[in-house]
Amino acid sequence: MGDCKFLMKCPFFNNLNLPATVEVLKKTYCKGTYERCERFRLRTAGKEVPKNLWPNGETGN
Repeated sequence: MGDCKFLMKCPFFNNLNLPATVEVLKKTYCKGTYERCERFRLRTAGKEVPKNLWPNGETGN
């Protein structure tokens, strides 16, 4: 299936300073099964994606 087309410019990963966590999240949500990512779902639906929205749909503080 490939990588998410939004991966390279995803502001979530550009602002997250946790390298090991970033790699796990990318493997889980961005590579191959990116349709599971809530950020991807919102963006492709034309909706606003909150900056603090994690790929699993939870929001950070």
